[in-house]
Amino acid sequence: MLDRCHAVPGTDDAIFDFGCGKGGAIVSFLDYGFQQAGGVEYDPHIYEIARQNLQQLHLENRVELLHGDAAGLTTELDAYNWFYFYLPFDETITRKVIANIKESVKRTPRHVRIIFFSAMNHSYIEEDGIFRLTNQFTVDMRQRVVAVFEHRDVVE
Repeated sequence: MLDRCHAVPGTDDAIFDFGCGKGGAIVSFLDYGFQQAGGVEYDPHIYEIARQNLQQLHLENRVELLHGDAAGLTTELDAYNWFYFYLPFDETITRKVIANIKESVKRTPRHVRIIFFSAMNHSYIEEDGIFRLTNQFTVDMRQRVVAVFEHRDVVE
């Protein structure tokens, strides 16, 4: 999927996974070439499994793993320039998270990409012009849509 997103992580690129579960995608991001990754998981039991998985793989020094509500993250997002959503939360929470990413870009200007893996409507990501859709494709037999958005000021 990252190939189809035209992801070529550089040494300064860091990716954040919202709803990271047991950490599988984070491990894949690091294997793909990202040097730093982060994620947030709400469920305390799943968070603990993710923490243990990363420890067993000796990756804890390359990952910022957070336990809590994704909608409450603000300045924590400033260290990342890629954001990943796989079948995200309901629209209310997702809108709040996207708003927090937009505020982070205003606070700390940088080239930011959002990978949004879902069939849900995502037009609100573009509604204020900060991000624009730059790539879209379907994966697997259920025709899930992957949409990639970039910070508008950088890609024009």
